[in-house]
Amino acid sequence: VLGWVRRRVDPGEKLGKDFYMAEFFFDLVFFVGFLFSYYSLVGSDSDFLSSIQANLLPGPLVVVQIGLFLLLVANRVIYLFRSLKGKLLHHCLLTGLYFASWWVIFLNPARHQNPPKEVQLLFFVKAAQLACSAQQIKYGYPRTATSRLTDDYSPVKNSVYVAFRSVPFIFELRSLLDWTFTRTTLRFYHWLTLEDIHHELLSARADSATTKEQKRPLGSPQPWWVKCGSGGCGFAAITLVLFMPLLYYSSFSPALSANSINATSVSLSFTGLPPLYSSQVLVESPLNSVDTVELAQRIQWTRRATLERQQFSDQSLQVLTLPLYSLTAWALSPPVLRELLSALTGKVGPSLTLTAQLTRVLGFGPATVEVAQTKPLSPRTQMDLAEAITRTLNRTTPGPGGNGTAPSNRTTAVRLPCMYSPFLFNSPVSIGIHPGFTGCTETQDCYITFLAEEGVVYTSLQCRALFNFGNGDRPGHRWSPEELACFRSGRGCPRYDNASSNSGHAR
Repeated sequence: VLGWVRRRVDPGEKLGKDFYMAEFFFDLVFFVGFLFSYYSLVGSDSDFLSSIQANLLPGPLVVVQIGLFLLLVANRVIYLFRSLKGKLLHHCLLTGLYFASWWVIFLNPARHQNPPKEVQLLFFVKAAQLACSAQQIKYGYPRTATSRLTDDYSPVKNSVYVAFRSVPFIFELRSLLDWTFTRTTLRFYHWLTLEDIHHELLSARADSATTKEQKRPLGSPQPWWVKCGSGGCGFAAITLVLFMPLLYYSSFSPALSANSINATSVSLSFTGLPPLYSSQVLVESPLNSVDTVELAQRIQWTRRATLERQQFSDQSLQVLTLPLYSLTAWALSPPVLRELLSALTGKVGPSLTLTAQLTRVLGFGPATVEVAQTKPLSPRTQMDLAEAITRTLNRTTPGPGGNGTAPSNRTTAVRLPCMYSPFLFNSPVSIGIHPGFTGCTETQDCYITFLAEEGVVYTSLQCRALFNFGNGDRPGHRWSPEELACFRSGRGCPRYDNASSNSGHAR
């Protein structure tokens, strides 16, 4: 074994060949490929672009990428020193890691499925790099250092060199490594000057070869296709670099995805007072089934304003059904309650504000968005609210005029006409009322009911449904004859349902 190792690391009888460029190419492909294949390798449903959008990369991925980069640096340093001993150690280390990874991914009986195609391709690329490394050990390094890409001109070498110089910082990193680990009397900026001389010589060879190929007479103007290719493409590339970041972070970015709502809280309150009604809904997952798409198409048929302004598609619709009863009780101090009743019975009463706080999944714009809709009350609605509050309080107040009962022929439910717009538009940066539903004819009616139980006053809120018999998000939903006719023929579609009773309203 020792004799075999001595023969491998003895450069005396070896002619020397340079396999560094081929090895570096396969190393670079493996480095970039692992970045995108990591998620398939670990069996994750995510991907690299999703991690970038979420501003969170897996820690193991970052550690492995740093390790691969350090191996690239080590291989370059070994190449600069022409050290076959170091190359052999480096090759044995990579080969051991390769076969260990091969056993874990391909031969491990604990894995019950074959690795994806991209992972298999990644192993093939690494095998090609190890083959080049083995050939380098077999033939040894050249006696003198060469720059390879700038030695002579060929279209392939020139294209590779241009691509190499175009990658940010890679030329500077290579120059720093070469100067640091090469015996030279030059200062670093002199070394960079030498690199620039090689660059200019290669550019001159390329220009001479292009002129000879085009057979252009000396002093003649440049042809139009050269102007379009170099000038036009260069101008377009610089313009793209200037405006691509702006486009990427705009609302037209192709990286934007459905930013669904995962939590909603709704409150209804008089101006400046605690909520009459409050509720909260946690959304486990966005609605993206076939039923959701069907429901969206039905809303298109029956809601003309929506059809004109917004085309629904898969994963674009969320139907949130709020609880019927308020999560909290409604309690006011006696002086504040007297002021409220006085304002409701006066000429200028308070307004009702429906506030929705919506929390979204992704981080585009604010995480939590508040949408408030304020409704001025008519004198009739103010009187109905004052009467309903008084009657409900009388139920909980014993004694004359407050014996804990209410006449059976009266109700504490109050109609709130044109209360709110049910359609919210979820844009990448904010959430707002859909532009097609701003007038009174495009909003929903609601009923608020004041209830008293065990000395606690609370409310229930019911609002008009999207359809005649609910919001269409329940299994076995029933459709009215006019809605069925609308779905089948597209004619006579009602803009809203005709439910008028409190029992026919959905939440």
